[in-house]
Amino acid sequence: MSTSAEKGAILGVPSTSASLTTLPVRASTWRGVANNANHLADELARVLVSYPQYSTSAGGLTVAVASTWTPIHSFGPFPLLVGADGVPYPARVRVGGRSALGGSCKLRIGVCPVGQAAELMSATTLGASVVETAAFTDAVNAWRTTTTTVTLDAVWSSLLVSDAVSGASPGDVVAVLATVEVWGYSAVSDVYCTQTYAAEQVAL
Repeated sequence: MSTSAEKGAILGVPSTSASLTTLPVRASTWRGVANNANHLADELARVLVSYPQYSTSAGGLTVAVASTWTPIHSFGPFPLLVGADGVPYPARVRVGGRSALGGSCKLRIGVCPVGQAAELMSATTLGASVVETAAFTDAVNAWRTTTTTVTLDAVWSSLLVSDAVSGASPGDVVAVLATVEVWGYSAVSDVYCTQTYAAEQVAL
C-alpha cells in the first residue's frame, strides 16, 4: 500500500533540519515531514527487472515457435505497490532483442496479474498492461521500444508471510501479485530477447 497518508507531498513544511532543531514545532508540522518522507520513499519505487544486454550480437533467450506468440521470460511474481485508491501504481517497461535469421520479429512486454499472462500476452487486441514492438529484422541487439508506462487492474491474492525467523507457521496478507512477461513472435523462430527493464512508477 501507499505509505503517504496524504496521498502526496504536503507543501510548506520546513525544507531543512536546521529549521526544526531548536524551535518548538507543531505536531502537524512533524506529521507533514513524516508524510513527505514516506511519499518520497513511494516515489523511489522499485526496479522490478533489470536484464541487461550481454553484447551487441550475442546472448539473450529464445523459445519462440514460428508464427505464434510464445513466452520467452517470466519474472516474478512481485507484490506491487498499491495507491490509496486501491489501484496498483503504473510500471515503466522497455524490451529489446534481435532477429537471428533475418525473419520478421516482434516482442511484447507486459505486467500481468498472476494466472493471466497467457490470456493478456497472446491477445489480438492488447490491453493497457502490455506493449508490443514494431517488427524488426536486423541481427543487432537493441531496445525495440521506448520506455513506456503500462497500467493494470488490481487482482488481489493471498501472500504467505512469516512474522519471525522461527515462526511456527506463516500468516497471510492480501497483495496484488504480478509477473513481468516477455513474449516473442517470429515468422521463422528466430526472435531473441536480449534486454528487459521494468520499474514501478509513483507520480508526484
